[in-house]
Amino acid sequence: MKEEETEENKKPSESPEAEESKVFSSFIRKTGEVSNQDHARIFRAIPFIIFLVGLAMLHIANNHNAENKIRSIERMEKELKEDRWEFMSTKSDLMLKSRQSEVAKLMEASGVLELRTPPQKIIIKKSEYQ
Repeated sequence: MKEEETEENKKPSESPEAEESKVFSSFIRKTGEVSNQDHARIFRAIPFIIFLVGLAMLHIANNHNAENKIRSIERMEKELKEDRWEFMSTKSDLMLKSRQSEVAKLMEASGVLELRTPPQKIIIKKSEYQ
């Protein structure tokens, strides 16, 4: 009994560093050896590992898809800005060309002149068109 008591007394007196070194040394010794229990534990973990790999693949695919969508959105926004500028410049050109003075200048080149006299009102009586 005294031997058991002395062994129990020794365990609490050991420092945590000594226990860590024992665990580490036992791990080093066991790395070369794989027991049947270790094989069973590994095989039980395979479905979980496959699940984790699947989640990782989904995460990568989701990130890839999101980055492609972001690039597409940025490209469309750039096209929208360009189209908006083109619309504004075309609109301002059309507004300038639709002014009476500009239309008169364009028509002079084709031989049509602007009227210098105001238009006359044509009045038809009811008796004339019946």
